[in-house]
Amino acid sequence: MIYPGDRAEGIVTIANRWGSRTAFVIAWVLLGMLMFSIPIALLLLPMVYPWLFVIFSPIVLLSLAIALIRYQQQRSLPTYQGLILWGRLGMLLGVIGLIGAAAPL
Repeated sequence: MIYPGDRAEGIVTIANRWGSRTAFVIAWVLLGMLMFSIPIALLLLPMVYPWLFVIFSPIVLLSLAIALIRYQQQRSLPTYQGLILWGRLGMLLGVIGLIGAAAPL
């Protein structure tokens, strides 16, 4: 799918260049890698509050995955706005997870 608004502004995206299917595959691979990295980070990195990291990191990734599934199944303005909303909320929750991942002094 070509997104004329992006093209008109000279924005080159993965979806514009290689198609939305490729963009979705890349998004899912990245989400999977991030989910897989949570236990690795927990084992290898010293953290001040590992429980914050363990609780909030999967919540962020799961909320983004659910929003992405909805948008992938039904590409409409409301599902796109939901994807953006969950992305923003995910960033806020992700900050809490990153605070937990801070290294001890």
